[in-house]
Order: sequence, then C-alpha cells, then structure tokens
Amino acid sequence: MMYSVLIVEDESLELQALTKLVKSHTDRIKSIYQASDSVEALSLARAHMPDILLLDINIPGQTGIEVLETLRCEGFTGIAVMITAYSQFKYAKAALCADAMDYLLKPIDRDELRTCLEKAFEKLDNAANKQHLITHLQQRMESITSFLQPIAINSLFEGTTKSSMMPMLFDWPTEDALLACALRCSFTQQLDEDEQKCVYFDFSSILPPSVSYIASVSTQEVLFALYAKEKMDVAQFEVLLFCICSRILQCSRMRSCPCTVSGSNVIHHYDQFSQSYRLQPSSNKLLALPLNTVVSQSQFTSRDMRMRRFKALSYCKAGMPKRMLSTYKSLLQNSETQWAGIYCVLHTLLESDENMNLISIYQAITQSDETPSAALSTWFDTAFHLSPAHADTQNKGFIIEQTLDILNHSYADPMLSQADIAERFGLSQAYFSRLFKKETGETFITYLTHLRLERAKNLLIAGKGVSEVAESCGYQSKKYFLDVFRQNTGKTVAQYLEEVNPS
Repeated sequence: MMYSVLIVEDESLELQALTKLVKSHTDRIKSIYQASDSVEALSLARAHMPDILLLDINIPGQTGIEVLETLRCEGFTGIAVMITAYSQFKYAKAALCADAMDYLLKPIDRDELRTCLEKAFEKLDNAANKQHLITHLQQRMESITSFLQPIAINSLFEGTTKSSMMPMLFDWPTEDALLACALRCSFTQQLDEDEQKCVYFDFSSILPPSVSYIASVSTQEVLFALYAKEKMDVAQFEVLLFCICSRILQCSRMRSCPCTVSGSNVIHHYDQFSQSYRLQPSSNKLLALPLNTVVSQSQFTSRDMRMRRFKALSYCKAGMPKRMLSTYKSLLQNSETQWAGIYCVLHTLLESDENMNLISIYQAITQSDETPSAALSTWFDTAFHLSPAHADTQNKGFIIEQTLDILNHSYADPMLSQADIAERFGLSQAYFSRLFKKETGETFITYLTHLRLERAKNLLIAGKGVSEVAESCGYQSKKYFLDVFRQNTGKTVAQYLEEVNPS
C-alpha cells in the first residue's frame, strides 16, 4: 500500500535534505508535504491527514509535541516520529506521552530512518489489514442476519420462533419488556415487485424513532410487527398506533394505492403474534384497530361519547380549538386518563381534516418537557393555525421566516431535515417543499447546503481543521463534507484555501 508523509522542519536545508532522504529510501510513499512551523504543520495535517508525520520538536510557534497533542485530540490516527537535535530523556518521554511511535536524533542516520519507516509501514499495513478483516466480518454477519431475518419473521407469525431469536436478530427485548402490536396493510390491487419496495420504504418512513419494526411483504399486503423502544404505558402506545395507522392510510391515498389497515391488541408475549397474524379485520372500516385501554379510560357511555365528538368536531370546524379541547377537559386534566383525552382530540382533528399529520402532533407532545396534556395545549396555541387546512396567505411568510431562523440556528445538526421542519408546523412535506421554493427561489436542500458551505468557508479561513469544520457544519463524516465542498465550489478545500490565502 502507498502512504503519505508530512515532514515538519524549520531549517529549509535540513527540510529538503530529509525530504530527499525519505524519497530515496522507499517507493511506498505517494505524496510528501512540507511545513516549516506549527501553524503550517497543523493546516497541512488537517487538510491532508497524512499517514506518517516526521515532526521536529523545536519549531516556531508551538513545539512539535504540542502540535502532535493537538492533532491527536482532533482525531489524527497516523504514525508520528519525533526528530530533534537534543538527546535528553525528557524529550523522548514527552514524545512517547504524545503517542509518537519513535524518536530520532539529528543528524539523522540513514539506516535508522530506513528502519523507522519500515516499522511505520508495518504498523500501517497491520492496521489496514485489521480494518479490512473487521469490515469483511461485518459484511458476513450482515449477510447471515439478512438470511435469517425472513425465516425469523415467518416463524414469529407462525408461533414457532424462540423468544431469544428476536433480541439477537432484531434487537428486540425479552418477553418481560415487550410492548408490541401486529399491523396488516391489505391492498385492493396486486403489487408488483417495484411497488412492494416503494410501499415498504414509504410506510417504514412513517414510523417514528420510538418504534422498532420488522415486516413481511407480499403482492397484496404488508405485515408489520411493531415494538415500542421507549418506555410508555399501554394507553400511550395505543394512541401512537392510531397515529401510525392514520398516516399509513393517508400515504396510501397519496400513492393512489388504497389499502385497509387492521391491527391486533397490544402484545406482551411473542407467542401472541401467531394469534395476531391470523386475525382478520372484523369490519369494513378502513381502520380496524383495537384501542381497548383508551376506550376503557374514557369513562363515557357510547351515547355521551358520540355527543362529545359531535360537539368537539363542530368547535374544530368553527375555528375554536380551545372550546374543542374543553370538551375533553375531564380526561385531559387527569394524569391517569390524559392519553384517552389526547386520543379523543386527535380523532376529532382527523375527522376535521383527513390529511392531518397526527404523527407530528404526537412527536410534539412526547418531545416536550411539559406533561402530555399541557404539551397538546401548547401545540394548539403555537402550531394548529399553521396546518394546511387552516393556513392562509398571511401565514406563509411567517412559516418561511421561522424556517430560515431554524436553519440559521440549527444548520450544524446533521439530522436536520425538510421533513422534521414540515412536521413542526403540522405541514405535509410536499406542501412545505413547494412553499419553501416559492418563497425563497431555492429547494430546501440547496438552501441548506449553501448555508452550511458558507459557514464552512469562514471556519476554514479562520484556520479550523477539516474534521472540526465538517462536524460544526452538520456533516457526519469528513469525506462526505469534502465531496459536497468540491461538487458545489469546483475546488478542493486545499485549493480553496490556497486561493483565498495565497501567501
């Protein structure tokens, strides 16, 4: 394998001599970089991440040991060899403390340099081989797991699987911590292979991070086994299932691929999945989902519940959300029945607007520091009027203004996305995307990319390292940041820095 070397030496003649010496001793070096002080050394090391660092201890600015310690803190994992004219033990000890591989004295002996380089190449080769082996084993494990998962899914729904298989293959809990459900999405038309993939990925994107799932896909149905990853009571889990199912139906309408959704009762043991698998919808409703706990907590007779829903729906359509909330006040104010009250409110909102994104409301409630019922009230105060069914022209400018403010303050968050911001305002992603481009003249991802790169340029000019800049601007890896930078500016980071700082 070929490696890169950075040589740091403040004496120009010695720098050239050492560079020539390194070149003459090996043909395994693809590139050599030179620096004469600590500032230049840090800049080149951050820009090129050399495999081997030959570093003089006594250089202008920071000492060579301080430079190495800085780079180690920033994630530099290459081989470091310290060089100096001093032979005192304290320098050798300091070099070793800074995780240097070796220590060479001036004038550098050719044989010692050759031995040192060969030792460095051996360590780098071993590290590369080890990483290759780890990657190979990971790929094998992923291959084995992907082979066993479909078998485990079928066994799960047939009731023949062992409980220990689920934690091993899907990272699911043991029996005593299980809070799960089976959902069956049945389509009115046959799905070809491409449609099955689209439906699966479309529906799996609906499920929030608080839910883990596995799925069995066929030509006319998708069967989900869902598990609550976060601790929640049964009533809250039922409300979450209701939100998920309503969103699945909305997406199926948008894809012109109608379906019905049926679900099981809440499951606490793996052997109950076989019963849920055989359970067929007992009604002709699009959504057949048992909500035993929230219904039992409602404490209303069937007639009283119908009257409350009618009254709440009337208030909602009349633009009086607070009056609508007051209809279920007795439920919402009781901590033991608040999720039943939240379900009643969400059900009314869905009746008022069939495209209402209940998942976004659920996430706003659960991510708040307030109690669930108080968080629901806050959502009505701050976001309800911004939903597509109630938004007006005056609100559009406010939405984009708030979005730009979010981007300016949160651009460093790698998880920031158009879908997340759309959900904050209770908007569908498609509607928000059209609105953003109409108001700004750019797509959301283009605007965010330009914003991040402008911040990145300022940080690079200020002398920040590439890895630090990438992390500070919302990129999860240095390589991805470098690719985006080159694609959008037409230059590498090094070329850009050379252009803005020619000296």
